[in-house]
Amino acid sequence: MNHIFKIGLSALLLIAIQGCSSHANYPVTRLAGWAHAQHAPWEVLELSAEFEDQNFSLYNSTTHMMIKAKVKARGHGTVTYQIKKLHISQRTIQEDLQKVVDIKITAPGFPPKPADLFIKQYQKKYKADTLPFTLIEITPVFEVNRFLRRAETREFDLIIEEPIQNRAPGRNYYRVKLGDRHIDLGTFQ
Repeated sequence: MNHIFKIGLSALLLIAIQGCSSHANYPVTRLAGWAHAQHAPWEVLELSAEFEDQNFSLYNSTTHMMIKAKVKARGHGTVTYQIKKLHISQRTIQEDLQKVVDIKITAPGFPPKPADLFIKQYQKKYKADTLPFTLIEITPVFEVNRFLRRAETREFDLIIEEPIQNRAPGRNYYRVKLGDRHIDLGTFQ
């Protein structure tokens, strides 16, 4: 009986760590640590994110974030890259309030005041110099395309439906990061 309990507890912990699965146009890995990848020179051309549903309440705290991006990988010599999968890491970080000046609030409710006024209000209310963000970090995992023997520069469209959950009432902040770009979004519950 004790053995079954340990297996069940391990399974629950694994589910809690992994969370819900993303729906994406490439396979997704959520393994901890850095995902193995070929060293591909790549850049982000476009990045957008929005909530699928914003009717958050005490009884409805989950939804999906729709993330769309276009990335470009430059080939060199005789090498052309392709995306094998996406590595998605979702964790909570504390962001320095002095750096949080471009939060885009798309949920109902009164949005925070811009820049300095918002920072002063937040510091006064919570006695804190940092703001908790859920960081959703996306890393394309590249590999060499073995079917192409000449260098080509390729563009890839990424479409990701990422599950999110508001775990606390009030405002919840999310940062979507891909390469050198990020988008800050906020919800109200």
